[in-house]
Amino acid sequence: MGDLKNAPTEAIEPVTSRSLGGDNIDNAMATLLLTFKTKLQKGYTSMVGAT
Repeated sequence: MGDLKNAPTEAIEPVTSRSLGGDNIDNAMATLLLTFKTKLQKGYTSMVGAT
């Protein structure tokens, strides 16, 4: 059977001090993009008057 250690999962795992190399950058970028997307959505809904 193949190595499942690096297999993708459906859950988002928190960043820990054990994250190394590019993992920290990937998680930071994902957090930044989600924050930006949320702010854009909130800004749009306030402009069109939706809640």
